[in-house]
Amino acid sequence: MFEGIYEWNGYTVTIKHGGRYYHSNSKTIDITDEEGNTVDTEEPYQAFEAIYQKICKELEKYGYDFIEYEDSEENFRETCEANNFVFLSTGEMFNE
Repeated sequence: MFEGIYEWNGYTVTIKHGGRYYHSNSKTIDITDEEGNTVDTEEPYQAFEAIYQKICKELEKYGYDFIEYEDSEENFRETCEANNFVFLSTGEMFNE
């Protein structure tokens, strides 16, 4: 979920958080035309919602991939090697 004011297809789109949780459906979307009038037709809302959901899903995947890598054994090994961390057979850290 993200918020902001965006220019899109000649409209101004305002996204605000709504509700207790933060996810792609916890928002309100307001769309106004070039004169600042609220758009009353459903078509622009549906079109923008599709774009918004696609971006949210891509960001969600990126975030979970990042977390998975940060928690990986590969990343742990790389961090230890880069910082010259040495461990005893007990698992205790041995600083040189």
